[in-house]
Amino acid sequence: MDSAHFTAVDSPEARAFDEIQEGSRRARSRSGPRRLQIALAGGTVAVEVSGAALFDRITPALAHLAPAGGSRDDSEPDLTVALWDADEGGMVGPPPAPGSDPTGRAQVSASADGRFVLQRRTHAVIAQDRARGAVVGWFRDVDRLPLYDRGRPLHPQLLLWNQDRGAPPLHAGLVALAGRGALLVGEGGSGKTTSALTCLLHGFDFLGDDYVSLLEDERGGFVGHGVYSSTHVDPDHLAHFPELRARAVDPFWENEDKAVVFLADVFPKRLARKSPIDALFLPTVRSGPTRVTPASPAEAGLRLVQGALALAPHAGAGRVEALFALAAAVPAFRIDLGENLAEIPAAVARTLDALPARRR
Repeated sequence: MDSAHFTAVDSPEARAFDEIQEGSRRARSRSGPRRLQIALAGGTVAVEVSGAALFDRITPALAHLAPAGGSRDDSEPDLTVALWDADEGGMVGPPPAPGSDPTGRAQVSASADGRFVLQRRTHAVIAQDRARGAVVGWFRDVDRLPLYDRGRPLHPQLLLWNQDRGAPPLHAGLVALAGRGALLVGEGGSGKTTSALTCLLHGFDFLGDDYVSLLEDERGGFVGHGVYSSTHVDPDHLAHFPELRARAVDPFWENEDKAVVFLADVFPKRLARKSPIDALFLPTVRSGPTRVTPASPAEAGLRLVQGALALAPHAGAGRVEALFALAAAVPAFRIDLGENLAEIPAAVARTLDALPARRR
């Protein structure tokens, strides 16, 4: 975001950012940090973590976005992330939220101009400077980190950064076959995850089952970018996916209702970074066989906007317009998901194959 949008005004959030940043510097001097550089939705993110245990829990869901062969981009990253383990480093930063349940809702505040955003949880405090493209944070009790932090690390911060850069986040899944992408759009429980995982198990590439970023290409088409290589699934539902059940990390905290699977451990060669969006699928769980029928652009656009508002309730008008533009440009289909999950990838593949050739 253009730094001219912000004003230089002191605030508790700005002071918290400075305090955490200084703690990060001290932690770095005590123990050499570990680093991960990733490419995300047309930008670069440099992650630096002081604390081996924290690094091992924070980075697996993002590691598939690292440059091939471990090569590094020496240019200035678009976003820097500096995190530290307060237990390992023997230091604390600004106080966390009260309580003892790390799965509870975060306390979030922002400076008056929106530049600094502060997130407090019972086990972590993370601050973001939107003008400088910087995130700093500290964690404690890392051995009992909630699965949310492990499966979707830095989710609010990456969501906001992508939104600021004009790469709006979508509450949707995305899979691709033979270079054609199928965006799965629906609210929680609609079947996005079931559809994405079943397609993955039948040879599709996987980009996400709940959250992807959107960019428009130079030809006026739309490209979806994957973020996380993890999936969160109800433990009982994993019975449908025995290949994944063996790799699942089960819930630890009482309020966690889903297990997490790091798909890079199971299908490392089927994790794609980006894909054109060639069709929108609006899944619904129903009885009977799996069936695909055309949907209107208005219906698809409404689903896209509802999902976007669920992620970011204060999304601007420009973002809503972009989502309706996507719905107008890409054919949409309702897909009724029947009892036989193996019918889902076949139905998606047939629909993609029947589409007109994409203009290049």
